Order: sequence, then C-alpha cells, then structure tokens
Amino acid sequence: MRPHLLKFSGICSYPGDVTINFDNLNAKGLYLIVGDTGAGKTTILDAMTYALYGEVAQERENAIASTHPHSKPPVIEFEFSKGDLRYVVHREPAHQGKNQLPSKQWIEVYNSEGIQIDKKTNARTVTDICKEKVGLSGDEF
Repeated sequence: MRPHLLKFSGICSYPGDVTINFDNLNAKGLYLIVGDTGAGKTTILDAMTYALYGEVAQERENAIASTHPHSKPPVIEFEFSKGDLRYVVHREPAHQGKNQLPSKQWIEVYNSEGIQIDKKTNARTVTDICKEKVGLSGDEF
C-alpha cells in the first residue's frame, strides 16, 4: 500500500482543512512526521487509520471529531494505491452538534487510466476492502 493523498477537516486538533500530498513529499515513499508535542502528528495517523478502518487505535478515544468551537464537520479522504489500482476512501464520522449528521462512507476503485471501476458504500464492506488491500487490521496498522 502506497499513500498518495490525505485530506481531512474538523478532526481532533485540526478544526479546518488539511491536505497532505505524499507524492510531493518524497519519491522514495519514506516519510518522517516531526513536530512539537501537541502539534498534531498523531492526528495525521489517526486520520489515516480512521479512513481505512472506521476507528482509531484502541488505546485512544474513538472520538475523532474536533471539539474546537468553530470546527468544520469531520471529513476524511485518503487515497492510496496497491498494484495497478488506486483507492479513494471517504468517511464522514457522525458529527455531534445542533443537527447531528449521520456517518457516511465509501470507497472508490480506479484503474491505471484513472477510470472508476467500482464503488462500495457499506461501512463494513469499506473496512473489509481496506483490511484486504493494506494487509493489516486496524490494531496492526
């Protein structure tokens, strides 16, 4: 599994929009996440984990939505490839608030020409596909 793009908003310490283009970081596919304590390094990993598995690591609270007063609704989109196929996982965790929004999720599959060849919307199906393609469970990831 090779990460390509991670986009999220309204999660943990990031109340606004964040985009990380892994393709622009290092052509060799090696990444080092550094920063001061509390800078949001773990949130980046939590966003990837939530996108793939619909939950964060067991030892952390499963509430991923930002508690900042003016944060956007939580949305995570993670694009990765495995072999010749590219996957885009989209999850919108249930958002607590005045008008609680239900959880939404899907995974889209694209061939090497960038043509969408499949899309699944069931939460369990999305998670199962990610487990299969990554080769790890959420705890192992």
